Amino acid sequence: MHATDFGRTLIIANPAAQSGAAREVAERLQRFLDMTARASQFDLVLTERMGHAKELAAQAEGYHTVIALGGDGVIHEVVNGLMTQDEAVRPALAILPVGSGNDFAQTLGIDDFSGKDFGALLTCELQRQDIGRIRSWSPASGSGEATVEYYDQTLSVGIDAAIGLGTTELRKKIGLTGAPLYTLSGLEQFGLRYRNYSMTVSFDGAPAERVRAIIMAIQLGPTYGSGYRICPDADPCDGVLDVGGGHTIRESHGEVHGRVDLRQAVTESCNITFGTLGMRMGDEKLKKAFSRFGFDREIGDEILMTKSHFPDFGTLSKGDQAQTAIGQSALLVTPMHMALLADAFANGGKIMKPYLVQDVITPGGTVVYKAQPSRWLTATTPEMAALIDSYMEDVVTKGTGTAARVQGVRVTGKTGTAENPAGKDHAWFIGSAELPERKIVFAIIVENGGGGGIEAAPIAKQMIESLM
Repeated sequence: MHATDFGRTLIIANPAAQSGAAREVAERLQRFLDMTARASQFDLVLTERMGHAKELAAQAEGYHTVIALGGDGVIHEVVNGLMTQDEAVRPALAILPVGSGNDFAQTLGIDDFSGKDFGALLTCELQRQDIGRIRSWSPASGSGEATVEYYDQTLSVGIDAAIGLGTTELRKKIGLTGAPLYTLSGLEQFGLRYRNYSMTVSFDGAPAERVRAIIMAIQLGPTYGSGYRICPDADPCDGVLDVGGGHTIRESHGEVHGRVDLRQAVTESCNITFGTLGMRMGDEKLKKAFSRFGFDREIGDEILMTKSHFPDFGTLSKGDQAQTAIGQSALLVTPMHMALLADAFANGGKIMKPYLVQDVITPGGTVVYKAQPSRWLTATTPEMAALIDSYMEDVVTKGTGTAARVQGVRVTGKTGTAENPAGKDHAWFIGSAELPERKIVFAIIVENGGGGGIEAAPIAKQMIESLM
């Protein structure tokens, strides 16, 4: 993003940062940008109290960019204010670090915290950023309502948070600022109030656990506490979900989808969304979901189709749950079963029993056998089937399966890529098509084909066109 791309810009500055030097920096920044980025409009507002930056960012409607000037505290507030705005109109965030911590700035590769290097703003690039979200409850409130908070670098609970809170009272009492203030607060907490903190926590919807810890930190970036590399491999822009046990989930081709709802997750084939849902469901619910769609049974009669191979439910780690939810790890299914999965959503929740022989007719034209379609399973409700079916239509009209589009035909689909440790990945595409005389469902797999949207979806298009 160059200077001419800033558009209408709001500068939110904490005048207390750097022992009060940030006020002068903010005024110089506004003058600098007014002279060098004349195509843009810059408004400057100084914060007056704790939480003010969040309020200003939340109200920054009509701005293209918001610049947070200060330390990690003001950046945190600005992020939380921006996240209250709808994504379609949310301004971009730029930062000018002038503070005592500046961990987030270090993560972004900024190493000047004097507030003098304005030129860096004119050469920065716009990029998507992972944002953490926490829902918390206070037992003391008794309201049962959760407080939602976002974080861009670190989520920490325990003695470090107590030190941060302690600085507020000490600043009022003795007037210290910066490093001496935090040092004194730290000495007070360790010397007079040192203890384990009790917490009840739940990660990604898993059952809550009661823990006691001096400190608990969750990282999007690698550093913590003014440069301590607590998670050296963390990258807030990689779109990777570390689920523990050595497992990570990422999007194909290094894509980062940002925050998406379920419709968008299906449309864009977002692995992280479905991996997270798998961990939230846990072993028992995952097992029941597979069973509901018949993956744990054989069909019999005319078609000999083995049941699917599953991991050992009841013993799965979080990583295994996530991998199973996106169709990887020890999960093995047949193309026929995947076609029946598509049938469930195309047919109002009902899965029909497949057969090979439609009619048996004598040379004289007498029909001696005619197959009678029958229901095999009811996998879901008509309402839920229609909803997922609409998501799958989006996959073909504007998502990862656009290569399957056929003019004048409603086509639904879902792309997939099955990891193959012995070679190139397998390409999947399942879906349905509403032809003039009938509706069909299909499952296509291209062994060692790579991406489903690239290799398997075009085959679906050719097949549908051949039947018209």
